[in-house]
Amino acid sequence: MTRDQIWLTRSDRFEWVLYATGTGRIVESLRPESAKPTAGLLGKCFGKTVAFYVDADRTGFVVQSGATAIALDDQTRVRYWKSRRNYLAHLSVERGPQRLQLTEFTIATAADDPADPVSSKDFLGTINDFCTREERRSQGLQVWSQDADPIGTT
Repeated sequence: MTRDQIWLTRSDRFEWVLYATGTGRIVESLRPESAKPTAGLLGKCFGKTVAFYVDADRTGFVVQSGATAIALDDQTRVRYWKSRRNYLAHLSVERGPQRLQLTEFTIATAADDPADPVSSKDFLGTINDFCTREERRSQGLQVWSQDADPIGTT
């Protein structure tokens, strides 16, 4: 594991992936024997690999797809919505000239109750929860670390 590689938990199956933040590519994957902390989550949005992880100093989060990595801070505009009878979830992340427009199918999940502010039944909803709910943000900052190594080789 090099300095630009972090372990993430794949959101769609019980698997860890070694993710290269410099290239936005998966280097290695493995099935864990037990749950251990990683640096964040990895998901697929219409075939696009999207990483959501804690930053190096554990003060905030980053959303990355390919080479585009956007820090989620007070200068970042995040917008989340569902469409098509809750079959599609959308997340727009903008910070200065950087922009990510992400969409994922949520057909396998039940529709969220309109009164429920927690939308984390889908990957993009989870990212939105971390951006908008302080208790989720605090939990992620406490648990996730770029130094986390689930196989214990560092």
